[in-house]
Amino acid sequence: MITQQNHWRKSGAIEHPTVTMGELILYLLGSVFFLLIAACSTSEYARQINYLNKITARLNKTAHIRIVNSDILHAGAWRSGDIWITSALLTQANEQQIAAVLAHEIAHIENNNATEYEADEIAVSYLISAGYDAQSMANVLKLFPNTHQRNGLKR
Repeated sequence: MITQQNHWRKSGAIEHPTVTMGELILYLLGSVFFLLIAACSTSEYARQINYLNKITARLNKTAHIRIVNSDILHAGAWRSGDIWITSALLTQANEQQIAAVLAHEIAHIENNNATEYEADEIAVSYLISAGYDAQSMANVLKLFPNTHQRNGLKR
C-alpha cells in the first residue's frame, strides 16, 4: 500500500548492520530531502498517489512511494523498501512506462539490490504477470538515454 506518510523505518537504516554510508546519509538528511516532495496541491498529490497505488496493486506488489518535485526524470529505491519517483517522470511517462519503472524498483528491493540488468529482467516478469506489455520496459528505457550508454545497452 502506498502511503503519504513521511516516515523512515529505523530498522532499515540506523539499526541495520549492513547499512551503507550513502543510506545513512540519506536517512540523516531524509527530512530535508523529503521537503522536496510534490509541491503541488494536496488533492493533486493524492490523485498521483492513487494512480501509483492502482499500478502497484495491478503488479500485485506493495510499495511505499514518495513523489519528489523535480524536473529530472528519475526514480530510485532504498533497502528500507521506500521508492521515490520524480514529478517529471510522472508527467512524461504513460501508465505502461510507470509500471515498468515501479516494477524495476520493486525488483531491486525484493532481490537484495539486484544489478540494473537483473532488475530489468525481473521487472519484465512482473509486468507480464500483471498484464502489462513487456515492451514497456524497453520503451521506458528510451526516456533514460544515459543509462543505456552507461550500462552498455543498445536501443
